[in-house]
Amino acid sequence: MLKIQNNQHLIASTNYWDSDYYKGGKFYLSVNAGAFRLLCPNLHKSHFFDMQTAKKIIIRIGEHRDYSKKMIELLFDDYTDDPYRLDLSLPEQIDRLPEDNKKIEKFKFLIYWKKQILKNIPKVCFFEYSDLPNLKSIKK
Repeated sequence: MLKIQNNQHLIASTNYWDSDYYKGGKFYLSVNAGAFRLLCPNLHKSHFFDMQTAKKIIIRIGEHRDYSKKMIELLFDDYTDDPYRLDLSLPEQIDRLPEDNKKIEKFKFLIYWKKQILKNIPKVCFFEYSDLPNLKSIKK
C-alpha cells in the first residue's frame, strides 16, 4: 500500500520510490491541498521531455474504449498537434479525486521524479468525458 506524507500541496515523503508501482513502471497520481502530484517511475524517463514541454495539463475522466474501464487521461498540452498523453487506471493509480471540480483551474500540477519536483505546470483543466482517449486541446 502506498503511503504519502503531505506538506500542504507538496509531498514530504512517500514509499512510492520503493514500491511495486515504481519498480513495475507505473505512474501514480496523488491529490492534496489544491495540487495534483504525478509520481513518475524511472522506467519512463525517456518521456519526461515530452511532459516538460506542456503549457497546461488537461485531465479527463471517462470510459476508455480500448480497455473497457474507467480511466484518467492526462494530456500534456504543448500546443502542438501531437501532445504527450498518459492513461492511468482508476482507482489503482490515483489516491483520490478532487472534491470540488469548480476550483480545479486553481490547482497546481507537479511532476515528481526521484523524490524531487521535475516540473510545475501552472494551468490545469479538468473534464469528465464518457469516451477516452480524447486528444483534443482545450482553447483557454
